[in-house]
Amino acid sequence: MSLVIAGAAVVVSVSVGPIGVSPIEALRVVVNRLPGVGIDHGLDPTQAAIISEVRLPRVLLAAVVGSVLATAGGAYQATFRNPLADPFLLGAAAGAGLGVTVALTGAGAELGDSGAGVTAAAFAGAMVAVALTYGLGASAGERSGASLILAGVAVAALLSALQNLLLQQDDESIRDVYAWLLGRFNVAGWDEVRLVIPSAFATLTVLVLAGRRLDLLALGDEPLPPVR
Repeated sequence: MSLVIAGAAVVVSVSVGPIGVSPIEALRVVVNRLPGVGIDHGLDPTQAAIISEVRLPRVLLAAVVGSVLATAGGAYQATFRNPLADPFLLGAAAGAGLGVTVALTGAGAELGDSGAGVTAAAFAGAMVAVALTYGLGASAGERSGASLILAGVAVAALLSALQNLLLQQDDESIRDVYAWLLGRFNVAGWDEVRLVIPSAFATLTVLVLAGRRLDLLALGDEPLPPVR
């Protein structure tokens, strides 16, 4: 049922806009994009191009990004047994922001401003932040959720300060940096969809394989009461 609702939402989304088309016509254009399928959608080339090259990649990218964010939030909440857990908890968001800032400012000019280069920098920054958080939390002598949370707050504050320092030294890049940090779909195309889908698939695969461990973490440290 969820897949049906999601598919219907995609069709309705691509049919709404300044140039309106019926959902049936939009569905025909979407189906026509499938490999080996060729049907008459009944639209002129301009309308078909607006559906398939402008609206459809934006809608699909929003759906993929939303599903990954929801999955990541569920994984955080299961790990820390806290319904308010989010990527800021371990400093991952701050690390990704610092990675984007390094890539788009003079500090990382050799990376260029390509989508793949900036995305790789954001991922590397997030991984470094999580590693720092884990190392700092383990240095307390006890790996617990509380120690990781406290370490994450400290690491996030440090990385955010470094990001602000870089932005102050290269204020011409502030708009580009915040455009990446806040996110946008108005200029998204099929290149962005092809860039995001592999990493989203890899992330979902890892979380599915680790699902049993996450379920065990959600049970907590207290022993279960005996069955009577």
